[in-house]
Amino acid sequence: MALIHNLTGSRAVTLLLAAYWIALATATHVPTLPAAPLKYGDKHAHYAAYAVLAFLIAWAWTTRRRFFPTGLLVTFGLACSYGAIEELTQIPIPGRFAEWHDWLADIVGAATGILVFWGIDTVRRLVWRPTD
Repeated sequence: MALIHNLTGSRAVTLLLAAYWIALATATHVPTLPAAPLKYGDKHAHYAAYAVLAFLIAWAWTTRRRFFPTGLLVTFGLACSYGAIEELTQIPIPGRFAEWHDWLADIVGAATGILVFWGIDTVRRLVWRPTD
């Protein structure tokens, strides 16, 4: 039983968040080669990446404290701030560009990740109530 608790506990979630964030930072700061332009560029990738990032931040937050309202604001603030920092730090990297539309996709993705987490967490709390 202790092993199951450790796998789903705050340490495991925090490690998952850290691993994802490191992978995201690495992937977005590697020089790229010119490729055929996509219809919407890489906006879908930004959206999805930040939805997952915000979901994981929210999950890590709730393993230690209540989510609403502070966790929601901290999660959104962290994801949006990191999106802006990521865009600015891409400027000197060959093949990378800072774009407002990318940051907007990050923000919308973060909001979506938060809403998805909030919905899942609400359903979980209503359906699964520990018998203590």
